[in-house]
Amino acid sequence: IMMAKSLLLVFGIQLSFLCTSLNASVPTPALRICRPPPPLPNSTSKNPACLVIGDSVSIGYTSIVADMLSDVCDVFHAPFSGDGGACDTRYGLQCGELWLNSSLSGYPAPQYAAIVYNFGLHDTNIERKDEESRDEYVPIDEYGNNLVLIHNMIKRFQPQAQVGYLLTTPMHFDMLLNGLVQSYNTRAVKLLLNSTSEAPPLVNWTIDMYNVVTKVCGEPPYYGSKADPSSKHNCSLINDNEETHYNTAGWELLATNVAGLLRKMVAARSTYERTNSETTSTGGNLCADHETFCPSGTTCIADSWSNTKWGCCMVPDAVDCGDSWHCCMQGQKCMHNQTNGDHICA
Repeated sequence: IMMAKSLLLVFGIQLSFLCTSLNASVPTPALRICRPPPPLPNSTSKNPACLVIGDSVSIGYTSIVADMLSDVCDVFHAPFSGDGGACDTRYGLQCGELWLNSSLSGYPAPQYAAIVYNFGLHDTNIERKDEESRDEYVPIDEYGNNLVLIHNMIKRFQPQAQVGYLLTTPMHFDMLLNGLVQSYNTRAVKLLLNSTSEAPPLVNWTIDMYNVVTKVCGEPPYYGSKADPSSKHNCSLINDNEETHYNTAGWELLATNVAGLLRKMVAARSTYERTNSETTSTGGNLCADHETFCPSGTTCIADSWSNTKWGCCMVPDAVDCGDSWHCCMQGQKCMHNQTNGDHICA
Protein backbone atom coordinates (compact mmCIF):
# COMPACT_ATOMS: atom_id res chain seq x y z
CA ILE A 1 0.00 0.00 0.00
CA MET A 2 2.81 2.40 0.93
CA MET A 3 4.58 1.67 -2.38
CA ALA A 4 1.33 2.30 -4.28
CA LYS A 5 0.87 5.63 -2.51
CA SER A 6 4.46 6.61 -3.33
CA LEU A 7 3.96 5.73 -6.99
CA LEU A 8 0.73 7.74 -7.10
CA LEU A 9 2.49 10.72 -5.49
CA VAL A 10 5.35 10.59 -8.01
CA PHE A 11 2.87 10.23 -10.88
CA GLY A 12 0.86 13.20 -9.57
CA ILE A 13 3.95 15.39 -9.37
CA GLN A 14 5.00 14.41 -12.89
CA LEU A 15 1.50 15.04 -14.23
CA SER A 16 1.35 18.42 -12.49
CA PHE A 17 4.72 19.39 -13.97
CA LEU A 18 3.58 18.27 -17.41
CA CYS A 19 0.38 20.34 -17.20
CA THR A 20 2.33 23.38 -16.01
CA SER A 21 4.78 22.99 -18.87
CA LEU A 22 1.98 22.66 -21.40
CA ASN A 23 0.17 25.71 -20.04
CA ALA A 24 3.38 27.74 -20.13
CA SER A 25 3.75 27.01 -23.85
CA VAL A 26 0.19 27.89 -24.81
CA PRO A 27 0.38 30.95 -27.11
CA THR A 28 -1.28 34.12 -25.86
CA PRO A 29 -1.95 37.41 -27.67
CA ALA A 30 1.04 39.73 -27.51
CA LEU A 31 0.80 42.72 -25.20
CA ARG A 32 0.70 46.16 -26.78
CA ILE A 33 3.25 48.81 -25.89
CA CYS A 34 1.61 51.68 -24.00
CA ARG A 35 2.27 55.09 -25.45
CA PRO A 36 3.44 57.46 -22.68
CA PRO A 37 1.39 59.87 -20.56
CA PRO A 38 1.47 63.62 -21.23
CA PRO A 39 4.14 65.88 -19.74
CA LEU A 40 3.52 67.89 -16.60
CA PRO A 41 2.02 71.37 -16.90
CA ASN A 42 4.41 74.29 -16.75
CA SER A 43 5.25 74.85 -13.09
CA THR A 44 4.69 78.62 -13.46
CA SER A 45 1.12 78.24 -14.74
CA LYS A 46 -1.69 79.08 -12.36
CA ASN A 47 -4.34 77.37 -14.49
CA PRO A 48 -5.89 74.05 -13.53
CA ALA A 49 -5.05 71.13 -15.80
CA CYS A 50 -7.52 69.45 -18.18
CA LEU A 51 -7.09 66.13 -19.98
CA VAL A 52 -8.45 64.78 -23.28
CA ILE A 53 -8.21 60.99 -23.75
CA GLY A 54 -8.93 59.64 -27.21
CA ASP A 55 -7.81 58.61 -30.68
CA SER A 56 -6.38 60.58 -33.61
CA VAL A 57 -9.59 62.60 -34.01
CA SER A 58 -9.11 64.03 -30.52
CA ILE A 59 -5.40 64.55 -31.25
CA GLY A 60 -6.48 66.62 -34.25
CA TYR A 61 -8.47 69.13 -32.21
CA THR A 62 -6.70 69.13 -28.80
CA SER A 63 -4.10 71.77 -29.68
CA ILE A 64 -6.89 74.06 -30.89
CA VAL A 65 -8.83 73.43 -27.66
CA ALA A 66 -5.68 74.31 -25.70
CA ASP A 67 -5.41 77.66 -27.50
CA MET A 68 -9.12 78.38 -26.94
CA LEU A 69 -8.82 77.65 -23.20
CA SER A 70 -5.45 79.27 -22.50
CA ASP A 71 -7.12 81.46 -19.86
CA VAL A 72 -9.14 78.60 -18.33
CA CYS A 73 -7.00 75.45 -18.07
CA ASP A 74 -3.84 73.85 -19.44
CA VAL A 75 -5.08 71.17 -21.85
CA PHE A 76 -3.20 67.91 -22.43
CA HIS A 77 -3.84 64.79 -24.48
CA ALA A 78 -3.37 61.19 -23.37
CA PRO A 79 -1.52 59.37 -24.61
CA PHE A 80 1.37 61.58 -25.69
CA SER A 81 1.47 60.14 -29.18
CA GLY A 82 0.65 60.45 -32.84
CA ASP A 83 -1.89 58.65 -35.00
CA GLY A 84 -4.11 56.19 -33.16
CA GLY A 85 -3.80 57.79 -29.74
CA ALA A 86 -5.74 55.82 -27.13
CA CYS A 87 -6.98 53.38 -29.81
CA ASP A 88 -9.62 50.94 -28.48
CA THR A 89 -11.11 50.25 -25.04
CA ARG A 90 -8.92 47.18 -24.42
CA TYR A 91 -5.86 49.36 -24.96
CA GLY A 92 -7.39 52.01 -22.73
CA LEU A 93 -7.83 49.49 -19.93
CA GLN A 94 -4.28 48.21 -20.38
CA CYS A 95 -2.66 51.66 -20.41
CA GLY A 96 -5.12 53.93 -18.60
CA GLU A 97 -3.42 53.76 -15.21
CA LEU A 98 -0.17 54.96 -16.81
CA TRP A 99 -1.92 57.92 -18.46
CA LEU A 100 -3.93 58.92 -15.39
CA ASN A 101 -1.44 58.29 -12.60
CA SER A 102 1.91 59.30 -14.05
CA SER A 103 3.53 61.92 -16.26
CA LEU A 104 6.03 61.69 -19.10
CA SER A 105 8.92 62.52 -16.75
CA GLY A 106 7.94 59.95 -14.11
CA TYR A 107 6.47 62.35 -11.56
CA PRO A 108 2.88 61.87 -10.41
CA ALA A 109 0.22 63.18 -12.77
CA PRO A 110 -1.41 66.49 -11.88
CA GLN A 111 -4.84 66.45 -10.32
CA TYR A 112 -6.90 67.24 -13.39
CA ALA A 113 -9.86 69.57 -12.93
CA ALA A 114 -11.70 68.08 -15.92
CA ILE A 115 -11.26 64.97 -18.09
CA VAL A 116 -13.11 64.13 -21.31
CA TYR A 117 -12.67 60.82 -23.07
CA ASN A 118 -13.83 58.87 -26.11
CA PHE A 119 -13.44 55.38 -27.55
CA GLY A 120 -15.23 53.99 -30.57
CA LEU A 121 -13.65 54.36 -34.00
CA HIS A 122 -10.97 51.77 -33.26
CA ASP A 123 -13.30 49.43 -31.33
CA THR A 124 -15.54 49.17 -34.42
CA ASN A 125 -12.61 48.31 -36.71
CA ILE A 126 -14.01 44.93 -37.69
CA GLU A 127 -12.39 44.86 -41.13
CA ARG A 128 -8.88 44.12 -39.77
CA LYS A 129 -7.19 45.64 -42.81
CA ASP A 130 -3.77 46.24 -41.24
CA GLU A 131 -1.60 44.99 -38.40
CA GLU A 132 -2.67 47.67 -35.94
CA SER A 133 -6.39 47.21 -36.59
CA ARG A 134 -6.17 43.45 -36.02
CA ASP A 135 -5.63 44.17 -32.33
CA GLU A 136 -8.44 46.67 -32.07
CA TYR A 137 -11.91 45.33 -32.86
CA VAL A 138 -13.91 44.95 -29.63
CA PRO A 139 -17.41 43.36 -29.72
CA ILE A 140 -20.14 45.73 -28.59
CA ASP A 141 -20.95 43.99 -25.28
CA GLU A 142 -17.29 44.02 -24.25
CA TYR A 143 -17.00 47.61 -25.48
CA GLY A 144 -19.82 48.72 -23.20
CA ASN A 145 -18.35 46.93 -20.20
CA ASN A 146 -14.92 48.42 -20.96
CA LEU A 147 -16.33 51.96 -21.08
CA VAL A 148 -17.72 51.53 -17.57
CA LEU A 149 -14.41 50.09 -16.33
CA ILE A 150 -12.50 53.00 -17.87
CA HIS A 151 -14.87 55.46 -16.21
CA ASN A 152 -14.26 53.73 -12.86
CA MET A 153 -10.51 53.88 -13.48
CA ILE A 154 -10.69 57.62 -14.11
CA LYS A 155 -12.64 58.16 -10.88
CA ARG A 156 -10.19 55.96 -8.99
CA PHE A 157 -7.03 57.81 -10.03
CA GLN A 158 -8.55 61.28 -10.54
CA PRO A 159 -11.47 61.40 -8.07
CA GLN A 160 -11.54 65.21 -7.96
CA ALA A 161 -12.04 65.59 -11.73
CA GLN A 162 -15.24 66.45 -13.53
CA VAL A 163 -15.62 63.67 -16.13
CA GLY A 164 -17.22 63.92 -19.56
CA TYR A 165 -17.76 61.46 -22.41
CA LEU A 166 -17.65 62.42 -26.09
CA LEU A 167 -19.72 60.31 -28.47
CA THR A 168 -17.85 59.09 -31.55
CA THR A 169 -17.72 61.03 -34.82
CA PRO A 170 -18.96 59.42 -38.07
CA MET A 171 -17.10 57.27 -40.53
CA HIS A 172 -17.27 59.27 -43.75
CA PHE A 173 -17.80 56.69 -46.46
CA ASP A 174 -17.49 53.16 -45.02
CA MET A 175 -21.14 52.56 -44.18
CA LEU A 176 -20.54 49.17 -42.53
CA LEU A 177 -18.26 50.83 -39.98
CA ASN A 178 -20.50 53.88 -39.66
CA GLY A 179 -23.41 51.61 -38.73
CA LEU A 180 -21.24 50.11 -36.01
CA VAL A 181 -20.29 53.60 -34.78
CA GLN A 182 -23.97 54.42 -34.38
CA SER A 183 -24.64 51.17 -32.49
CA TYR A 184 -21.62 51.69 -30.23
CA ASN A 185 -22.70 55.28 -29.53
CA THR A 186 -26.13 53.98 -28.52
CA ARG A 187 -24.50 51.52 -26.13
CA ALA A 188 -22.35 54.30 -24.63
CA VAL A 189 -25.43 56.45 -24.05
CA LYS A 190 -27.21 53.55 -22.36
CA LEU A 191 -24.37 52.65 -20.00
CA LEU A 192 -22.77 56.02 -19.28
CA LEU A 193 -25.31 58.76 -19.87
CA ASN A 194 -28.75 57.36 -19.05
CA SER A 195 -30.13 57.29 -15.53
CA THR A 196 -32.11 54.40 -14.09
CA SER A 197 -34.58 54.05 -11.26
CA GLU A 198 -31.70 52.84 -9.07
CA ALA A 199 -28.90 55.21 -10.04
CA PRO A 200 -28.07 58.51 -11.76
CA PRO A 201 -25.96 58.48 -14.95
CA LEU A 202 -22.28 57.68 -14.51
CA VAL A 203 -21.28 60.68 -16.63
CA ASN A 204 -22.94 64.08 -16.33
CA TRP A 205 -21.09 65.87 -19.12
CA THR A 206 -21.24 64.93 -22.79
CA ILE A 207 -21.25 66.10 -26.40
CA ASP A 208 -22.76 64.13 -29.27
CA MET A 209 -19.81 64.60 -31.63
CA TYR A 210 -21.57 62.47 -34.25
CA ASN A 211 -24.40 65.01 -34.28
CA VAL A 212 -21.97 67.95 -34.37
CA VAL A 213 -20.75 66.69 -37.75
CA THR A 214 -24.08 65.55 -39.19
CA LYS A 215 -25.78 68.86 -38.35
CA VAL A 216 -23.44 70.44 -40.91
CA CYS A 217 -22.99 67.63 -43.42
CA GLY A 218 -26.02 65.38 -43.01
CA GLU A 219 -25.71 61.62 -42.65
CA PRO A 220 -22.78 59.92 -44.43
CA PRO A 221 -21.61 58.83 -46.93
CA TYR A 222 -20.25 62.27 -47.73
CA TYR A 223 -18.22 61.50 -50.83
CA GLY A 224 -16.52 58.44 -52.18
CA SER A 225 -13.16 58.67 -53.82
CA LYS A 226 -12.68 55.09 -52.66
CA ALA A 227 -16.22 53.73 -52.56
CA ASP A 228 -17.67 55.75 -55.47
CA PRO A 229 -15.14 57.72 -57.53
CA SER A 230 -17.92 59.54 -59.43
CA SER A 231 -19.59 61.01 -56.34
CA LYS A 232 -19.03 64.62 -55.35
CA HIS A 233 -17.54 65.99 -52.17
CA ASN A 234 -20.48 67.13 -50.10
CA CYS A 235 -19.16 67.85 -46.63
CA SER A 236 -17.40 71.14 -45.95
CA LEU A 237 -15.63 69.72 -42.88
CA ILE A 238 -13.50 67.02 -44.49
CA ASN A 239 -10.80 66.65 -47.11
CA ASP A 240 -11.31 64.30 -50.03
CA ASN A 241 -10.47 60.66 -49.30
CA GLU A 242 -10.39 61.12 -45.52
CA GLU A 243 -12.32 58.37 -43.76
CA THR A 244 -12.16 59.74 -40.21
CA HIS A 245 -10.22 63.03 -40.15
CA TYR A 246 -11.16 66.65 -40.85
CA ASN A 247 -9.98 69.82 -42.58
CA THR A 248 -9.28 73.09 -40.75
CA ALA A 249 -12.98 73.99 -40.57
CA GLY A 250 -13.80 70.53 -39.20
CA TRP A 251 -11.12 70.56 -36.54
CA GLU A 252 -12.17 74.03 -35.42
CA LEU A 253 -15.83 73.01 -35.17
CA LEU A 254 -15.01 69.95 -33.07
CA ALA A 255 -12.58 71.97 -30.92
CA THR A 256 -15.15 74.71 -30.30
CA ASN A 257 -17.61 72.18 -28.92
CA VAL A 258 -15.04 70.41 -26.71
CA ALA A 259 -13.63 73.71 -25.45
CA GLY A 260 -17.13 74.88 -24.54
CA LEU A 261 -17.77 71.70 -22.58
CA LEU A 262 -14.44 71.85 -20.73
CA ARG A 263 -15.04 75.50 -19.86
CA LYS A 264 -18.33 74.54 -18.18
CA MET A 265 -16.75 71.54 -16.43
CA VAL A 266 -13.92 73.61 -14.96
CA ALA A 267 -16.38 76.25 -13.78
CA ALA A 268 -18.57 73.59 -12.12
CA ARG A 269 -15.85 72.08 -9.95
CA SER A 270 -16.56 72.53 -6.26
CA THR A 271 -12.95 72.77 -5.10
CA TYR A 272 -9.64 72.47 -6.90
CA GLU A 273 -6.08 72.70 -5.69
CA ARG A 274 -3.40 72.75 -8.34
CA THR A 275 -0.81 70.03 -7.72
CA ASN A 276 2.28 69.72 -9.85
CA SER A 277 4.73 67.70 -7.80
CA GLU A 278 8.26 67.44 -9.13
CA THR A 279 9.70 66.26 -5.84
CA THR A 280 8.57 62.64 -5.70
CA SER A 281 9.13 60.30 -8.61
CA THR A 282 6.86 57.31 -9.02
CA GLY A 283 9.98 55.13 -9.36
CA GLY A 284 10.98 53.22 -12.46
CA ASN A 285 13.26 53.60 -15.45
CA LEU A 286 14.27 56.50 -17.67
CA CYS A 287 14.19 55.34 -21.29
CA ALA A 288 17.00 55.83 -23.81
CA ASP A 289 15.56 59.13 -25.06
CA HIS A 290 16.22 60.62 -21.58
CA GLU A 291 12.67 62.00 -21.61
CA THR A 292 10.23 59.10 -21.32
CA PHE A 293 9.91 57.43 -17.94
CA CYS A 294 8.36 54.00 -17.36
CA PRO A 295 7.12 53.25 -13.81
CA SER A 296 8.38 50.41 -11.64
CA GLY A 297 7.23 47.02 -12.88
CA THR A 298 7.20 48.13 -16.53
CA THR A 299 9.77 48.11 -19.34
CA CYS A 300 10.96 50.79 -21.77
CA ILE A 301 10.32 49.68 -25.37
CA ALA A 302 10.88 51.61 -28.61
CA ASP A 303 7.53 52.82 -30.00
CA SER A 304 7.37 54.76 -33.27
CA TRP A 305 3.79 55.90 -32.50
CA SER A 306 4.90 57.75 -29.37
CA ASN A 307 5.83 61.42 -29.65
CA THR A 308 9.10 60.53 -27.92
CA LYS A 309 9.55 57.27 -29.89
CA TRP A 310 9.45 55.31 -26.61
CA GLY A 311 6.67 53.65 -24.65
CA CYS A 312 6.16 51.23 -21.77
CA CYS A 313 5.36 47.53 -21.81
CA MET A 314 3.33 47.07 -18.65
CA VAL A 315 5.28 44.07 -17.32
CA PRO A 316 8.84 43.89 -15.90
CA ASP A 317 11.78 42.80 -18.08
CA ALA A 318 9.55 42.50 -21.15
CA VAL A 319 10.62 41.10 -24.50
CA ASP A 320 10.52 43.61 -27.37
CA CYS A 321 8.80 42.17 -30.46
CA GLY A 322 10.65 44.71 -32.61
CA ASP A 323 7.58 46.14 -34.39
CA SER A 324 7.04 49.25 -32.20
CA TRP A 325 3.68 47.84 -31.17
CA HIS A 326 3.98 44.52 -29.31
CA CYS A 327 5.86 43.00 -26.39
CA CYS A 328 5.85 39.75 -24.44
CA MET A 329 6.49 38.73 -20.84
CA GLN A 330 9.96 37.71 -19.71
CA GLY A 331 10.83 34.21 -20.91
CA GLN A 332 8.38 34.29 -23.81
CA LYS A 333 9.13 34.61 -27.51
CA CYS A 334 7.34 36.90 -29.93
CA MET A 335 5.77 34.99 -32.79
CA HIS A 336 4.00 36.25 -35.91
CA ASN A 337 1.02 34.20 -37.09
CA GLN A 338 1.53 34.07 -40.84
CA THR A 339 -2.07 32.98 -41.41
CA ASN A 340 -3.90 35.93 -39.87
CA GLY A 341 -1.06 38.36 -39.17
CA ASP A 342 -1.55 38.38 -35.38
CA HIS A 343 1.37 38.66 -32.97
CA ILE A 344 1.43 36.09 -30.17
CA CYS A 345 3.69 35.22 -27.25
CA ALA A 346 4.75 31.67 -26.43
